[in-house]
Amino acid sequence: MARGPLSPVSQLGEERFSYCFASDDTTTALLVGSSANPSPQAASTPFVSSHSPLYYLSLQGISVGATLLPIPTTTLVLKPNGTGGLVSDSGTTFTLLTDPAYAMLMQAFVSQMGLPVVAVSAYDLCVSLAPDQRGVAVPSLAFHFDGGGYGLRGGELLACGSERRLDVLGN
Repeated sequence: MARGPLSPVSQLGEERFSYCFASDDTTTALLVGSSANPSPQAASTPFVSSHSPLYYLSLQGISVGATLLPIPTTTLVLKPNGTGGLVSDSGTTFTLLTDPAYAMLMQAFVSQMGLPVVAVSAYDLCVSLAPDQRGVAVPSLAFHFDGGGYGLRGGELLACGSERRLDVLGN
């Protein structure tokens, strides 16, 4: 979703919306117009002001398990030349991160999983399990935003990929 005359919010003649991510088993929701008021229990983050039609969010950091990754702030912010920053894209399945954020996230998962990594063509991180192995401990993942965080338990992790120009928070 983006700003502009073709966006659903514009076509409905509304000026506000709220896209809600759930960190439990409930469904995510897109609220438009007067219903776009998140519940008092919800954490919310404002959009970053930009001249882009895209919706940028203020990502402050990423944690894997209890470890806050030492990602340089300059990696996460929208730069004056229009590069960088994190875009919220409800139509993108994967979350895309630029380096060094992506490399740090991958290294933290490998380290905390403690399992052998195997090469599978479509994915950067796959692990090998013994045929009788059960109960694999997958670390949690949290994105820290201005105003709140969004966390995922290990069993519901999103697929991430590397991107060179900007970060994208997929659905």
